[in-house]
Amino acid sequence: MGSEKMKIALFSYEFPPETGSGGIGTYLKLTQQLLNDAGHLAVVFTATNQSDAFWETETIFKIPAKNWDDFNIQLPAYFLPIHSKINFDIAEGTDFKGCGLSVKKALPQLPLVVRLHTPLFLVDQLLYKPLTIFERMRFVFGGLLKGKFNRIPGPPVKEHYTDEFEIFDRADYISSPGKSIAQKLAEIGFKLTNKTGIVPLPFLVTPQLKAVSVLRETDQRANVIFIGRMELRKGVIDLAKAIPLILQTYPETSFTFVGRPSVSPVKGQDMLVYLKELLSDYLDKVKFTGQVPPEEIIDYLSNGDIFVFPSHYESFGFVCCEAMAASKAVIGSKNGGMAELISDGVSGLLVEPKSPVELAQKVKELIAADTLRVTLGANARNAVIEKLSPEKIIPLQVQLYHKAISRCSKK
Repeated sequence: MGSEKMKIALFSYEFPPETGSGGIGTYLKLTQQLLNDAGHLAVVFTATNQSDAFWETETIFKIPAKNWDDFNIQLPAYFLPIHSKINFDIAEGTDFKGCGLSVKKALPQLPLVVRLHTPLFLVDQLLYKPLTIFERMRFVFGGLLKGKFNRIPGPPVKEHYTDEFEIFDRADYISSPGKSIAQKLAEIGFKLTNKTGIVPLPFLVTPQLKAVSVLRETDQRANVIFIGRMELRKGVIDLAKAIPLILQTYPETSFTFVGRPSVSPVKGQDMLVYLKELLSDYLDKVKFTGQVPPEEIIDYLSNGDIFVFPSHYESFGFVCCEAMAASKAVIGSKNGGMAELISDGVSGLLVEPKSPVELAQKVKELIAADTLRVTLGANARNAVIEKLSPEKIIPLQVQLYHKAISRCSKK
């Protein structure tokens, strides 16, 4: 059965370029291409801002939806008629927002694989910050002045994320990019027992990445780059706090933040404004680009010397892989999937999350040592090729699909 060609339905609200180019969308775009190149039929069902559904290509079907929740509601009505014609062997959804649960409820006999990325429940846990006593008092008294009692916000609770927990219960198999995210989700209550397989996300080292120069002549005028959504859990505040410490030793260093800002710890203030205030004395050394098209990332990879990804938690990290594939020296977080890809001191450096002092020290080590940057960069590319090559990953993914089909047939 393993050699048979499969018909695979892939579900996600997010898919580049229209509805997002985050980790989920990036994974789906590449995986669909690789599965189809291998002779399978992989069809993506995703969202559009247009008012009518349509086939964008022969293998991409777009459903009108405003957001993830709306997409999940609309999905069965559009998918079921198409499934009746194609007769898919299996469907793959995502842990985020329980995408695909609505189809599994409508078609229990259709095997469902849930691909782990990072569920919203975990995201909100990582972003949760208890109010200080002063903030609690202000919150309560502010409500009383308006004639109402404000309940002090608490940490995320499972009851508000029922779709995410239910899709794990109903899934026939769960596909995890590594041990770290599977262990993390098990710790916070998701059921992964006896039906979870480790299948890393595939990564294609393109000719453009191979063409990036390994080492730029810096004369200790290094360009340190962060690429990703500018939000608390990505560690951007930790990097900002490390910048003054780095400049004390290497005052000619420049810093570039590539990505769109999210919310900051200050209510009503986005992260860009927050970081500019935090770095007000150093803005001549810092550049904020905002969101850039995916095709422009290669320019920043070419013009960067050290790439920093100090996430508080990251299930995988596509952008980190891009920097590694471009033979760049990277600094990642010990907490999450990057630690499974990066061998500390061999193919990159790892730091504890929320550690600006340690982060600054690691950056300074790399600024001072051209040879170390070259060695780490070369080993980084080899690690990506060895661990994430499509030739290795796609057969593993197909094997997991067959396990899900077998498990579903026995129910």
